[in-house]
Amino acid sequence: MFDYAPDSCAASSRLPLCACYLVVYGRSVSWRTSTCGSGDRSQVLWAVGALASGETEILGNWATQDGNQPTWALAEEDLRRRGVERIRILITDDAEAVAADFPGNPALVYRPACTPVSLASLELTARQHRIAERTTSLADHINATIVQRLRRMAPISSSADALELVARSLAQASRRIETSSETSSGAWHRPGSQSAPWPLTARRRDMPIAARGPAR
Repeated sequence: MFDYAPDSCAASSRLPLCACYLVVYGRSVSWRTSTCGSGDRSQVLWAVGALASGETEILGNWATQDGNQPTWALAEEDLRRRGVERIRILITDDAEAVAADFPGNPALVYRPACTPVSLASLELTARQHRIAERTTSLADHINATIVQRLRRMAPISSSADALELVARSLAQASRRIETSSETSSGAWHRPGSQSAPWPLTARRRDMPIAARGPAR
């Protein structure tokens, strides 16, 4: 059921992940195909994660396949299989994610559409708060791009085409994150800047999972 995507995106979605993430933002995008008036509903779940250092990456995408809808429970199992042991904060716009048993018993922030994220109740340092806000901003930016591209495709006649578009958008976002982090040399994105929130990460180093420190 996992990772219906172009080869480049599917391959990255199978890579090992870090053991600990300060914040993970899980999002969902859905649409209906326009065949014969009553189209089938398709959906893709995807997630972006940030380490305590501020480094971020696309964690994966999980899509409808063979008529089966993706679930956050299966996404959670995939994250565990790829090495994730602890998530400090889980932010999501999908009510179904609330019931999933994500690793580390994370603090949950449920954010319905068009509702600001509230981190006030969480005991976070100023730096951790900034990382969470920037991760949210990044996820919102990527999601808006995906939705805009899907609308340009409307009416959607093929779920396969829509799924490929979503996966390609995530792959492009991942590459842009890496490129921006290289040019920024790990510099923090200034809160007052009006540019897109891509430079908020440092490039993820190719280190063994065990070498990662815990999220604090």
